[in-house]
Amino acid sequence: MVTSLSSNDIDENLNQVKLKLIPTSIENTTEGTTPYFNSPSEILPVNNITNNQLIDISIKEQQVRVYDEKNKLVYTFICSTSLTGILMPPGQHPDVIHDNIGEFTVLDKEKNHWSKKYQCDMPWAIHYHGGHYIHATNKIKELGRPASHGCVRLHPRDAKILYDFTKIRDIIYIH
Repeated sequence: MVTSLSSNDIDENLNQVKLKLIPTSIENTTEGTTPYFNSPSEILPVNNITNNQLIDISIKEQQVRVYDEKNKLVYTFICSTSLTGILMPPGQHPDVIHDNIGEFTVLDKEKNHWSKKYQCDMPWAIHYHGGHYIHATNKIKELGRPASHGCVRLHPRDAKILYDFTKIRDIIYIH
């Protein structure tokens, strides 16, 4: 997925920005939905686009870089993103890279999230899209390489630091 934004997407009267998700590799999707969760794209207030902290997640480098409101790098963490070509039971996930690429915002946070789908704890969970979170993992040896079902996994110490640092509506950029 790629997120595009043009000046036509800004509605001055509503003070909102409409993000369009453009499928890059999945067929049979509809405009404004994601292929994984078929949920509508988020609408963000214009005044929250700037002066927010940024969580920059590099799939290639398996790193999370965190920038403050002044665009100063304050943290760098090693992570694990989605495992490529993960084989899931039919109907759950396509057999492709399961990372959501693009720009998102922190939707909510939970200190002790429980995944009903995977029957596991997701401590220090930062929710950003559909069923995807940035969270702590106990699979420390897998950090630095793709290993998840779609979430971004961090060392528990790093996940707590990020959880404490972020605010709702901070920007998350995954590439």
